[in-house]
Amino acid sequence: ILLDVGANRGDWTRRALDRLSDRELRAEVHAFEPAASTLRFLQGRFEAETRVRLRPFALSDRAGRASLYVVGELAGTNSLVDMRIGTPTPVAVTTVDAYLAEQQIERVAFLKSDTEGNDLAVLRGGAGALAAGRIDVWQFEYNSRWIYARAFLRDVFELIVRAPYSLGKLYRRGIELFDTWHPELERYFETNFVLVRKGTPLERL
Repeated sequence: ILLDVGANRGDWTRRALDRLSDRELRAEVHAFEPAASTLRFLQGRFEAETRVRLRPFALSDRAGRASLYVVGELAGTNSLVDMRIGTPTPVAVTTVDAYLAEQQIERVAFLKSDTEGNDLAVLRGGAGALAAGRIDVWQFEYNSRWIYARAFLRDVFELIVRAPYSLGKLYRRGIELFDTWHPELERYFETNFVLVRKGTPLERL
C-alpha cells in the first residue's frame, strides 16, 4: 500500500507503479487530490489503472472542511495554507490516522506528502500511525511555504521523539540521517525529507 498525498498530475504515482512493476511487486496506490480540475485530470490519466484509488479530499491534522487556495487549473501550488494567493475553495479533509482506520489498512510501505506547506499538519494527522510504526517510509516536502504555515523541521523531530523513526534528508543518491535537530537545518530550501522506520532496509528505497 502506498499513499500519494497531494497527487497533483499523478507523476509520482505513475513512477512508483512503473518501478514496482519492474520489480514484479504488487501495489495499490491511494492518491489524494482535493482540487476538482486536477482530480478530473487524474481520473482520465488512471481510468484503466486498477491499482490506483483516487480520493477527492485533502489530508491534514483534523477532519472536516477547510479552504483550499486554488491558484489555477492543474496548478502545483494549490494549498490549504493561506499564502495570500489563490481563490479559497471549500474542500473535505481528513487525517492519515482516520483514513487508515476507515480503510482498515494496517501497514503502509511508502507515504509521499507534497502539500505545499501543509506537510507538518499531515504528519501530525498521522501521529498515531507513526507511534505504532505502521508506515515504513514517509517522504515529505520541505520549503519556504512552511514559513506561511508557521512550521519548523524541529516540530517533526519532536513529533517522532518517541516513535521508531529516523529523520533524513533525501538526495539523488542517498539519504543523510540526523540524530537530533540543529538550527542550521531550518533553511527552508526546496527539498525532501524522509522518516524511515527503524529496521527498514534503506536499500529498499
